[in-house]
Amino acid sequence: MTSEIRSIPRPLVRTNQWVIFLSVFIALLTGQFILLMIPLTAGLLGLIFKFNPIMRLAKLFFEKKAFRIYS
Repeated sequence: MTSEIRSIPRPLVRTNQWVIFLSVFIALLTGQFILLMIPLTAGLLGLIFKFNPIMRLAKLFFEKKAFRIYS
């Protein structure tokens, strides 16, 4: 029996952490606490629907591109 361990790549986790940190920091700095809805909504979507828009957006930037050699 083979069990594959699936994990989330570190750059995606770091991006998610940065979004949380920056939204809290900017909300405290400006007093616009509605900004805290960004990480809350992303987290709830991830828990309920298995879709985190922050991770999905970051994944577009961190995907490895195909390497081509032109001769």
